[in-house]
Amino acid sequence: MSSVSSIGSSSTGSATSKPVDHDENAPLWDYVTKLIKRGEGANNTKFNCNLCNLEFQGSYMRVKAHLLLTKDKGIRLCSVVKERSEFLVEIRKAHEEAGKRKIMAQPKNVSLPPPSTKIGGVGGFRLEGYDPEPKKRKAAGNSLLEKAMNMGARKTLHSHIARMFYSAGLPFHLARNPYFISAFQFAVENNIPGYVPPGYNLLRTTLHQKERAHIALLLEPIKKTWNEKGLSVVANGWSDAQRRPLINFMGASDGGAVFVRAVNCIIVLWLVGNRVAPPLDEEISAMRMKCFKRFFPDQDERRVVNIEYAKFSGCLDGFGDLDSMVDRGVLKLRVWWLVHGASAPILQSLALKLLSQPCSSSCCKRN
Repeated sequence: MSSVSSIGSSSTGSATSKPVDHDENAPLWDYVTKLIKRGEGANNTKFNCNLCNLEFQGSYMRVKAHLLLTKDKGIRLCSVVKERSEFLVEIRKAHEEAGKRKIMAQPKNVSLPPPSTKIGGVGGFRLEGYDPEPKKRKAAGNSLLEKAMNMGARKTLHSHIARMFYSAGLPFHLARNPYFISAFQFAVENNIPGYVPPGYNLLRTTLHQKERAHIALLLEPIKKTWNEKGLSVVANGWSDAQRRPLINFMGASDGGAVFVRAVNCIIVLWLVGNRVAPPLDEEISAMRMKCFKRFFPDQDERRVVNIEYAKFSGCLDGFGDLDSMVDRGVLKLRVWWLVHGASAPILQSLALKLLSQPCSSSCCKRN
């Protein structure tokens, strides 16, 4: 019996081989040929069924409905799968195995500790907040006070919040954030049936844009006073979590301090100590042009090198990436050119050759 996979992957010429773009989570794409993909919408792919040779447009859901013979999905069912039951069996098997893989890939749901668990010492140490020999009390949850305060639910909610911190690696001082506390207080004081917290996309797009616009609106009255009363520009240098050197600029006035922007230290490095940037130093520029003429006697090639140098010195194209600019003052020169020099291949090759030379073989040593 010929395998459906051989039909779905007929271009490979093998019944067991899979397309280059095979997706284990969406295996039924193997049984159709994608013709056109328009944009990033859900129903954006035009495809041709490799079994019945009919063309359709839509998402993976329509592919499944077509091949699995699911009715009332707005797509014609595959006539070949209808006639050949062995095809349907194999397609269902591929679909079910993909479903099992998705389930197995999901994070395991680890049970929470029961609210009444008593924890003593661990490894000979007493845990904070737990008495290894508690006094005799009434059965948990039986007192009127515990029932009124719903202590069991409170402890379970504590466990959920703690699990969120531990699983995501959140810093514990987040619990001191007033907005963290006020969010739960608002949820307790307002009855919101079926509420679901905002997801990944909502947090990074709509809500983020809304928050930025709101903060900008609140700061606008302070900024309007700058033209009348003036302001003091305050700078503060620091390093972020990736150890990138940054300078914060703030405008301070009677209305308070307002953050203006953060600037990469590399950009203003040459302004410190009255130093002149190499592209603006006449002597350095003359020596550079002399070296370029010596290394690249061909005028057309030298013109390409000059363009590459302009990109390098002006932080243009690939050199304008934030990591590229910050790493100029952090990484070793050879490492920097290996990591960030791909957008100027001729300069990169020249820099790596020069940086690989021992001091004894350099022209300055010979001279």
